[in-house]
Amino acid sequence: MIIAGIIILCYVVLMLSFVFGFDKVSSFNFSNMKRTTSFSVIIPFRNEVERLPKLLDSIHRLNYPSENIEFIFVDDESSDNSVQLITQYLSGYDVRFSIIENVRTSNSPKKDAIQQAIQQATHEWIITTDADCILPKNWLQCYNAYIQKEDVIMIAGPVKYDVENTFLETLQQVEFHTLQGVTIGSFGIKKPMMCNGANLAYTKTAFFAVHGFEDNNSIASGDDVFLFEKMYQLDTEKVHFLKSKAAIVTTTPEKTWKGFIEQRVRWASKSSHYRNSFTKLVGVLVALGNLTIVISFVFTIFQIFPLPFFLILFLTKVAADVLVHLKYNQFFIKKKKLPRYIISGFVYPFISIFIVILTLFSGYTWKDRQFMK
Repeated sequence: MIIAGIIILCYVVLMLSFVFGFDKVSSFNFSNMKRTTSFSVIIPFRNEVERLPKLLDSIHRLNYPSENIEFIFVDDESSDNSVQLITQYLSGYDVRFSIIENVRTSNSPKKDAIQQAIQQATHEWIITTDADCILPKNWLQCYNAYIQKEDVIMIAGPVKYDVENTFLETLQQVEFHTLQGVTIGSFGIKKPMMCNGANLAYTKTAFFAVHGFEDNNSIASGDDVFLFEKMYQLDTEKVHFLKSKAAIVTTTPEKTWKGFIEQRVRWASKSSHYRNSFTKLVGVLVALGNLTIVISFVFTIFQIFPLPFFLILFLTKVAADVLVHLKYNQFFIKKKKLPRYIISGFVYPFISIFIVILTLFSGYTWKDRQFMK
């Protein structure tokens, strides 16, 4: 019982540090500055014909001069009509775009796609996003204003989930938005850990200075976090988080339990390759926190732990998670639904430990391809 209590106490202290850090990151309210930054927006895709229309519509609605943007779509062996859809939709508007075919050179198709697109990009600032995303109208205006204000080489942007309120989607939203809160909080305490490739900007010069994805392209995923670690090591003062409502990119959660599990196994499989010792420490403590809840629940069922003790552990952990989640939601979304936190807080530790076990013994499927750990 003492060990369980110590683990949860450490977990709570960690989460509270992220809550504190979240407020330390200044919110950015952009003004209509002179649009001097040109962007190459890179979008890898594979069989996304059902999700592309929302992205393409948001591209059409972007409030930024077309002469200052180029969109590079990288087709990763799509067998559907994604290429035709992009061509037909964007050809009708004043949008500079190209579609190139991915050339596989490593075990990571997405990294290959981004690397190839960067080599062809004509602008210094690169922004990556995904085919299942929706871009906000003033997305590039916000980035442009921030780049003019700050001396940066990489900017991590916010991402949110758009859900239909099914249990699975709600579970993912609670988890993902908590993770986003942790991400921002880590920047605030000067221990940044991660970013999201659905909304990530960096200079081409810095990308080549750290040799791109070299040394980690044997890992299928991680096109964002491994590059982020190298950029941060290059210059700790020039990697920032863009805490702005105008910059938030919307994406969608997995629709099936199978897809959800596969995605989480993919995310977890790269954790052993992190270089940042603080990131590893956080990962271990989070895993221990979830494992403590699972074991304590089992011990309570068998009357080894008293029920009040388990409830204290569980509610304390949930309270810490809720604080981080609410920080993110209150700033970016303005929605509060307390029951979802309680339900997700109970279910998620069991799912998390199950995913950890799967990660130890199996590979995963991504875009209809099999990958080993």
